[in-house]
Amino acid sequence: MNIYEAIKDFKDDAENNRADLDLEFAKKNEQIAKWLTKLKEYEDLEEQGKILRLPFKVGDKVYLISDGFVENCTVETIYLADYTDKNKNKSYMAEIHFDREDCPFVSTEIYFTDIGKTVFLTKSEAEAKLKNCEVLLSDKHTNADRIRNMSDEELIEFIQEMESTCFVDFIGYVDKDCGQGKISCKDCRAKAPTILEWLQSEAE
Repeated sequence: MNIYEAIKDFKDDAENNRADLDLEFAKKNEQIAKWLTKLKEYEDLEEQGKILRLPFKVGDKVYLISDGFVENCTVETIYLADYTDKNKNKSYMAEIHFDREDCPFVSTEIYFTDIGKTVFLTKSEAEAKLKNCEVLLSDKHTNADRIRNMSDEELIEFIQEMESTCFVDFIGYVDKDCGQGKISCKDCRAKAPTILEWLQSEAE
């Protein structure tokens, strides 16, 4: 049975109920038929791509990580246009205001692409993310760690720079006399860390 058949069955049952003067069941079956009809309308709109699913609505609470704190905020306005975030991704935006007595009129704009990164739908998620960031900041980060944490775009840029630059120059250990005919590339490289040493050294 599909939803069309279900709607028809409940409508037929309602008519039969009314014929039998069973008005209570008639009303119940008519109500179910209305609910199913409304549900089918939404299904049709979804199949046509006409339903927009938003992570929150105006008035909802969200939680923003800002300056090492989790700020309780309220969604004030939602902007449904093709904005471009800092990573060049298309995104909707929203304006949120801080729920703080000491700055009741402070607001900021966020991208939907910030959700799960600096903006969260629950306080527990925001606190967990902040705690994880604090742990990462407290640990020593090596160059290898920095490379592992790169986005695809950052990694592409990193590889391209390495391909076009001498490794010793790339890591900042090139001798001032290199390229002046006073020192060979071999001697210059001998004074620099090995690739493994550089990967295991603390990132700047």
